[in-house]
Amino acid sequence: MFPRHTLLLLLSLLLSLLLSLLVAQVQADQDFSGLWVGTYKYAEDSPDPVLISVVFEHEGSEIKGRSLEVQTFGREPAIGLSASLIGYNVPGDLFLVKKYDGSGGQTHAVDLELNYVAEDNTLSGTWQLGDDSHGVITLVRMSNYLFEPE
Repeated sequence: MFPRHTLLLLLSLLLSLLLSLLVAQVQADQDFSGLWVGTYKYAEDSPDPVLISVVFEHEGSEIKGRSLEVQTFGREPAIGLSASLIGYNVPGDLFLVKKYDGSGGQTHAVDLELNYVAEDNTLSGTWQLGDDSHGVITLVRMSNYLFEPE
């Protein structure tokens, strides 16, 4: 038989493993569906944030969405710039590609890496366009629903 301290150590390791699996499952079950609003900036110390709203649909690890933001670039005037978003969830993190739909003459794609902070119900992280343009983004959940339940 094993010494008592070895059994206690094994039991402790087993409990730690079970707890970490439970925490990972809870994070994986996080549903990001709903309305999110916030800002993005071209640099962390940029004085002029750009307003953006996003609606996410989250099924399994796949996330889809649409965004609408104030037009701050582009030669063709538009009410705002809209884009589709598609990506996936790894517990606590979202990896997305935002593809502009042609509004304002914009059709490029932007990579987003967001981290979920449960205490604040926020998504924050970075965006990247090619090798040069990058910045920060923060979104706050406004509603868990795409449509209010009856």
